[in-house]
Amino acid sequence: MFGYSNKLRLGVMKRDILACLRDLKVMRETNSFDNILLNIWEKKFNKWLDELDNVQNVVTVTEAVRLQSNVNSVKCKCPNTNCSTMKCACKKLNLSCNIRCHPGKTCHNPSL
Repeated sequence: MFGYSNKLRLGVMKRDILACLRDLKVMRETNSFDNILLNIWEKKFNKWLDELDNVQNVVTVTEAVRLQSNVNSVKCKCPNTNCSTMKCACKKLNLSCNIRCHPGKTCHNPSL
């Protein structure tokens, strides 16, 4: 439900942004806009862009669980590099190392 509401909100914002862009294009093509009206639309557009930036950083619950649990159960076993290079199997797959990889050793790619 958490992810769905953000996707729904994102879809509504995209629709509003597209409508705003269509209006701006028509106004510019017909040269029938006032500077005041253009400023209002540009302020709304910038506000929507800021909101989109915030929405993209939201992680769904499912994604957070996947990132935490390392569902693929990859075990890297990096003895000398402490998972700091791309030789680490977890790092190659953009996953965090977990307790099963190398318990008790230092790691530069720990789980959150």
